[in-house]
Amino acid sequence: MLRKYKVVDEIGLHARPLSVITNYVAQFDVPIHLVYGEKKAPLHSLMMAMSLGVPTQAEFSIEIDADNAAEIFTELEGIMRKEALID
Repeated sequence: MLRKYKVVDEIGLHARPLSVITNYVAQFDVPIHLVYGEKKAPLHSLMMAMSLGVPTQAEFSIEIDADNAAEIFTELEGIMRKEALID
């Protein structure tokens, strides 16, 4: 399952909110990826997710390959809104 988002944080996807996201996804033993342009990185790794360099106002996607993907997305979207990454 893939969902698209737009970064509203003026710094883009940066370490502080990404660390909250990677800590959350660490509890799942399923493939969860951050996709930006042609690049894809596992969201289980803060450094790999940051290496994509997603800037402000850029569109990115999160891809989850799991039966409970909808539940994981619901929580992730709540985290991203709380961290002011998306609207």
